[in-house]
This record gives sequence, C-alpha cells and structure tokens, in this order.
Amino acid sequence: MHISPILADDGPSRVVIGLCRHFNRANYDLTICSLSNPYPRVAQELQREFGIRCIGLGVDHVWDIRTIHRVKKAILEINPDIVHTHVLRPDWYGRIAARMCHVPVICTTVHNEDDVCYRSDYKCPQFIVRLMDGVNRLTARHADALIAVSEGVKKYLVDKQGIEEEKIQVIYNGVDLKQFGGEDVTAEYLRKTCNLPGESIVIGTVAAFKHQKGLQYLISAAAQVVKEYPETRFVLVGSGHMEETIRDWIKQNRLEQAFILTGQRKDVSKLLKGMDLFVLPSLWEGMPMALLEAMSMSCSCVVTDIGGPRELIEHGRSGLIVPPRDSDALAQAIFCLLKDPGLRIALGQAARRRVEAVFSMEAVARAYDGLYRKLLRLRQPDKI
Repeated sequence: MHISPILADDGPSRVVIGLCRHFNRANYDLTICSLSNPYPRVAQELQREFGIRCIGLGVDHVWDIRTIHRVKKAILEINPDIVHTHVLRPDWYGRIAARMCHVPVICTTVHNEDDVCYRSDYKCPQFIVRLMDGVNRLTARHADALIAVSEGVKKYLVDKQGIEEEKIQVIYNGVDLKQFGGEDVTAEYLRKTCNLPGESIVIGTVAAFKHQKGLQYLISAAAQVVKEYPETRFVLVGSGHMEETIRDWIKQNRLEQAFILTGQRKDVSKLLKGMDLFVLPSLWEGMPMALLEAMSMSCSCVVTDIGGPRELIEHGRSGLIVPPRDSDALAQAIFCLLKDPGLRIALGQAARRRVEAVFSMEAVARAYDGLYRKLLRLRQPDKI
C-alpha cells in the first residue's frame, strides 16, 4: 500500500503512479491510499488499465489526529505486507498507523528537503517548523527504510534529521521513456498550441508557481535575452499560488509579449518537444521530475547548482549549471546555447542518453523491488 497526500496528475503522485505501473503484477497486489480524495479520472484509469486499487480517505487538514484512525482502518482492510509513505502527512500518520497494525515493512520516500519547504513555501512560523521537524523525527523511527531521491536529500536526512545513514537508501526518480520521447511527438505541437511565430526561439520550463522554483530569476534573465533575441518566447507550464505575482514580475519587466503561461497541462511531453531550451532556476530541489522529463525529450537544459539538478546534469556534457539566484549567469548560459545551435542539440541528445542509462522508470522499479525483497527477507521470510 502506497500512501500519498492526493492521487493526481502532478507532484509526488507521478512518482507513485510510475512505480505502480512498472511493478511486476505477478509479484505485487497494489493499493494507492490517498489522504485527500483522489482525482476520479486518475483513479479510474489506474483501476481500469492496471488493476491498481485506489482508495480516498477525504482528509485535508494537516493536524487532524483522527487521520491515524482512518489510515489504520484502511490498512486493516487491505492487510498489506508493505506500507510505503510519501510526503509529510502520509509519513506522519501512515508510519504510526502501520506500526499500530504491525505491518511487516514500512518505507518512506523523502522527495525534498522538507524543512526548507516549511519555511519558504508554506511561510510557517519558526515554532511550527520546529513542531513539524519534531514529528518527522519521531515518526521516522517507525520506518524500516527511508528512500532519498537524491544524495542531497540523503545529506539532509543525516545532517538535519539525525537519521542513521545505514537506514537510508538513495533511489533516484525515473521517467517512463515510452511516454516521454515517443516517435509520435512533434516540435510543431507547442507552436500551434501557444500560437507562436514559426521563427521564434522557445525557452520553457515546467514548474509549480511557488518560491522554490526561482521563476523571478528566469524573468530577469529573459529581460536580457529579448534585447538581443527579440523573437524569443518564454513558455511557463504550471500553476500555483504565486501566479499573480509572476504575472506582475513579467509586467514590471515589460515582457508581456515574450511570456506565455499555459496553466496546468496534461500534454507536458508534447510541449517539451517544442522547446529549444529548458530552464529550471530553482532555489532547492530533491529530484525534479520536470527536469528528468525535459532531459528524456532531448531538451538542452540550464539548471541551478543545487541538490538533485547537479546530480542529474553533467555540466558541459548533458546541460549547463549556473549558480542559484543569479539572473546574469542564467542569461549568459542561455546566450551560450542560443548562439551555438550545434552545442544545444548535442547537449539535448546527451541528456536523453543519460536518462536512458540511469533514470528510466524500469530501473527505478527494479531498485524498489530489490529493497522490498531485502526488507521482507528480514521481517517476513516466508513471503520471499
């Protein structure tokens, strides 16, 4: 049983769904438990096409202690051998409920440096940050293994959460290469969808509109780029609570004609195919799925020198890395690739090869399968 905050099209849900789709169904009977009610379309598709059971508990409040009882009831009904939690609320309540139900194996995937998210994106007061951090530490004792999606997240768990290093395994996120990179995708799709001129250069990103993503630095860099390349268009795919702020930044820089905001999209792979350059100016990341997906679509990428991105991109070989919070450096990297189309194409092709070699969803599912089997041999050897 995977426990997730919500079963949707984006965020950690994509990791959970990707994993479940790629497990050998002869060996696993899978359930996804969503604390909030799942998106009906997503749940119906998983049940219909993959036989994955999907349940929703209808819990939306962060501090509702009754969530433990609801999760416990779901666990007792399903009776899983493994409970695997994702993100804060499922981690807290899921670990406690699973231990109360004597589930043989309890795992948690840590998708980001959570304490930074508390402070920066959720704007939590310091006492709330300390409370969340304390709950995280206490409930982590109930997990048999914590999976970090990058070495940066592992360092966070050891240095700031005090987790024993031997309890942590790094398993990178992965991409479904059949979905991202298929032969039926054409570059013209994005231009038609966004009504872009045929001669325009397209620079894009896919991101939640929140402080973490550093989109103000991309907008500042764009002001420099359009002075030299006025035909350039910047496509932002996503949504979030900072959308109006982002629109204000664009307006303040007089870039209304250069930027297109598409909103949340279900056709991300087709949009990525039409981007000449993908930029991720984040301030911190665990292992960004948007970057993995862009790499799998052979996009040439410019990213900031933080956590997951520096583990994904090899500077000068499969993309370019610049310091975070540095619009000038970001603009210079963009200029470098716009002035050298051959380099841009070569870096994009190398990025695709790197995903194929290291970050395919098949490889990720094999890694999780190996971890599950190892833990079950220790806790429930008759199951293996």
